Amino acid sequence: MIASIVFSRDRACQLDLLLTSMERNGRKVFQKVYVLYCATNEDHEEGYRICSQEHPLVQFVPDGITSFQLTATLLSAADHGCFFTDDSVLYRELPNEIPQDSLHDEALCFSLRLGRNTTWCYPHGRRQRLPRFKRDKAALVWDWTKADGDFGYPASVDGHIFRGATIRAALHDCPPDASPNQVEDHLVHSIGRFYNGHTLMSSYEQSCLVGLPLNVVTQTHRNRNGERYPWSADSLLGHYLEGQRVDLDALDFSDIKGAHQELKLVFR
Repeated sequence: MIASIVFSRDRACQLDLLLTSMERNGRKVFQKVYVLYCATNEDHEEGYRICSQEHPLVQFVPDGITSFQLTATLLSAADHGCFFTDDSVLYRELPNEIPQDSLHDEALCFSLRLGRNTTWCYPHGRRQRLPRFKRDKAALVWDWTKADGDFGYPASVDGHIFRGATIRAALHDCPPDASPNQVEDHLVHSIGRFYNGHTLMSSYEQSCLVGLPLNVVTQTHRNRNGERYPWSADSLLGHYLEGQRVDLDALDFSDIKGAHQELKLVFR
C-alpha cells in the first residue's frame, strides 16, 4: 500500500485539481490519501470544507489539530509513502502499480515527476542534462549523486515515492511546526546524513506529475512562480467559491518538459 500525504495551504482550488487528477489517473495506486491543510482565514476554511465534501474518500486534517510531523504516524502502517503539494497535477494515468524492482535497497525513491521528457529545470530557469539511464524492467534508473538539476534532487515532497521506513527515519526529528518546504529541507539534510548508500533514483519513461507554479503561499521560501500565468491564491479561491473548477480535460499537457511548468488554466 502507498499512503499519500498532500500538503496544502490556502489553495482549495488547486487542491481540487490535484485530487481530481489523482482520482482519475492514480486511483489504482493511491488508495489512501490524507490532506494536511492550513487555512489562514474563514474564506479559505470554507474552500477546504467544500473540497472535503466533493472528495469524500480523502481524509482532511487541519494543521490546527496536528502538525506536519504527523506524517510519520500516517505512514506508520504503510509499506511506501508519497508526498504531494497542492499545486501539482497527475496528468497521465499510472499503471496499476509502481515497479517494485525500482524500490530495491539501493534505490532511494521512485519519482513520478521525472522522465526522459523533463529536460527543463524550472526553479533554476535552465536546461538540465539527462542522466545516464539504466533500464530496470519497466523503469528508468540513474545515480542521483551524479545527476543534474531535478534528477539530482531526491528529497522532493512532490511526487516521490519512498519506502515507509525511510520516511519514518528521516522525519523522526523534524520540527513539529515545519512547513512543507521545511519538511523538504529536513529530508535533504537527513538524506545527506543517512542515505548516501541509496544512490539510485528511478522513474517511468515519461513523467506523470507536473507542478503548476502559479503562485507562492509559503512564508519561508520565495519559490519562482507566476511568470507566465500568475494567479493569486485569493483569486483562485474566489472562482472556487463561486462554483468554478479548473477543468482537467481542458489543460494542455501535450508538451511537458519539466517537473514544474506553468500552464494556462481553464475553468468549467
